[in-house]
Amino acid sequence: MGLTPDAKATWIEFVNTHCEVTASASEDEAAAESKLEGYAARFALVIHVSRHACGEDVDPSNVDVDSLRAGITLAKWFGREAKRVYSMLRESPEERERRELLDWIERHGGRTTVRELQRNGLRRYRGRAEDSRLALDDLAEAEHGGWHNELTESGKYVATFVLYHGPEDDCDTSPEDGPEAPILDDPSPSPVVVGEYCRGEEDEEREVFEL
Repeated sequence: MGLTPDAKATWIEFVNTHCEVTASASEDEAAAESKLEGYAARFALVIHVSRHACGEDVDPSNVDVDSLRAGITLAKWFGREAKRVYSMLRESPEERERRELLDWIERHGGRTTVRELQRNGLRRYRGRAEDSRLALDDLAEAEHGGWHNELTESGKYVATFVLYHGPEDDCDTSPEDGPEAPILDDPSPSPVVVGEYCRGEEDEEREVFEL
């Protein structure tokens, strides 16, 4: 089976770019990268014949550019996964703890509070407010995320750590109703302020909740 002209041009571009990636990779990663070109071609072939079998109007004798791009996308995904696994094998205990915390936060919507982490988070943070806060501060310093004040349904502003690339990364720090949420320049003063309760527009009193 051959390639359509567009698919051939895309394949040449992919091979040339991938050769540069493989040349600059570590020994272990280069071994995995060297197999991806073959995987991309096989994936593209499977996708193309599947499209034909499902009744799509494709040339059964030539893989088109859409099938090829899909195959390349799959191959690149497996390449990224291989790099992720190799990085896990090389990481230090501190790096492993950071990765596990990042994974936990992402599984829980890409955001968390100190209180939530110490109550429902990884075992090493259970009942440890200070350790939880320091761990989240460490992620913020490493630019994995940042602190935001979020307005809850009960009317409280709660200091929340949000991953920069996590799901639903859209903190509402200036709600339409009530006063503007104060942004915490330093989320870790003593005592740790985790939010404010808004009594209403006519009552300017604020109640500060501490850990």
